[in-house]
Amino acid sequence: DDDSGLLSFLTTRGEPAHAAARDSFERYYAAHWPELSAQDIGLAAETITRLTISYLMLPGDAPAEILATRLADLATKLLRKDRS
Repeated sequence: DDDSGLLSFLTTRGEPAHAAARDSFERYYAAHWPELSAQDIGLAAETITRLTISYLMLPGDAPAEILATRLADLATKLLRKDRS
């Protein structure tokens, strides 16, 4: 078992990387959407972090730039006050 590769840092040993990414998203979202609750910001940060890791593990159906745009669009929708 190779415990030093990228895979282990995203799975079995992934909590530090996951927490760092989630915290980074939370800080960014809080700075750009200060009117939102910590709960809404946390949900968006957790969702985007997990999707990003998913795309790292299993590449998507489009180039990275398009996938990044999709994730950004999803984050924006999650951070809207009225999600209707």
